[in-house]
Amino acid sequence: MACRHALLIYCVNVFTIVLVSLQTLFFRDGERRVDYVMVYQVYEDEEQEWRDKREQKRQDFIDRLKKEGLEFEEDRESFDKKSIFIKVHAPWKTLTREAEALLLKMPAEKNDFVRKTTWEKMIENMRCSVKSPFDHGLDAMQEYISLPFTKADEKKNKFIGVENHDTFFTPAQRSRMVNSILSRTPYSRDSTKVGYERLIGNKSFEAAYPLHEGKCDVPQDEEQNSRSVLRHVWARWGAWYKRQPLDYIRHYFGEKIGIYFCWLGVYTTFLWPAAAVGLLVFIIGCGLSGDDIPSQDICNDVNETVFYMCPPCDVSCDFFFLREACYYAQAAFLFDNGATVFFAAFMCVWAVFFLEYWKRTEIRQAYRWDVLGYEEQEEQPRAVFEATVKTKKENPVTGRLESYVPSFVKSGKLCRAVAVVIFFVSCALRLM
Repeated sequence: MACRHALLIYCVNVFTIVLVSLQTLFFRDGERRVDYVMVYQVYEDEEQEWRDKREQKRQDFIDRLKKEGLEFEEDRESFDKKSIFIKVHAPWKTLTREAEALLLKMPAEKNDFVRKTTWEKMIENMRCSVKSPFDHGLDAMQEYISLPFTKADEKKNKFIGVENHDTFFTPAQRSRMVNSILSRTPYSRDSTKVGYERLIGNKSFEAAYPLHEGKCDVPQDEEQNSRSVLRHVWARWGAWYKRQPLDYIRHYFGEKIGIYFCWLGVYTTFLWPAAAVGLLVFIIGCGLSGDDIPSQDICNDVNETVFYMCPPCDVSCDFFFLREACYYAQAAFLFDNGATVFFAAFMCVWAVFFLEYWKRTEIRQAYRWDVLGYEEQEEQPRAVFEATVKTKKENPVTGRLESYVPSFVKSGKLCRAVAVVIFFVSCALRLM
């Protein structure tokens, strides 16, 4: 998954100015879905020249986005009366084009390849008969065999649910595709000036983000949306001990966020034995603290004025008696005693087990979600890289033209970098 994956924006800062009229996820016509929101403000105390330049950049950017197939609606209602919201919608034609370009994998058939032994079925039935207090209580999601989306397969109805254009792509996938368009579209005649992030940097826009799926505080007796389901069973303090609904997290946030919370769950679970052994070592240190001879010698009242110690620093520190380090010596023994040797050996074994278990869990989860090997096979180049690099060559594996930097260009940049480093190192050595 791309580092600038659009779904990460679900988890970062929520823009503090809330759109008053945007109580639903649709345009005013009630049909077109809001896939992204861009926000800008007009600064009245700013010079007219700068305001005109930013307005021109915004208008050029939106005009180019319209040529990419996006649709827009402006809303000027906000709490602070200064923020202006531009709602972005991607029609079906644009979504299918982007899905094919991004090699987006979509469900094509139910996965019925999983075969369970009689013993595994018996254990599963026992688990179903006894309700576990650690279970999140949600039904398991259907697993699918997925294929890279293509318009040819779409016309043949090879994908499950492709006939419903409103729900075929998940909100996370729609946001990702719109983010891809916003990131690679230039906002001026200079093709190297691309993406909404640079416009946010020069204050042409204040923010750009996708929307959450409705309210998160929907009462449990009413129809729930994806966000409220996660809020009730996962994102609350009362559910800290329960298993995470990883399939639901993946469906709402995407695979990258789902894999992250999968890792977080495994890591937190493995911390329990490490914390238990660490607590045991601390208790042993408390029990043996009275028998520690070095601490007794430091804390001995007879030696209170015998040993005069040098100051620990050269400027503001003063001489002190060794007896003043008594409490530090006693506290240090609690964490550094004979039992810590065992704890160190235990943590070495713990680290190996954790790493190997996570490798297995990650591969299993990636296989279930059909993203195994995604980084190597389907990762798309950054939009800025595509815009700045003009040379292309054919990929011998996929047969597609891809941007690349020639060897002589990379060698020249490397030589310049090495020369600069050598120059500054020489200056530093000269001044020493």
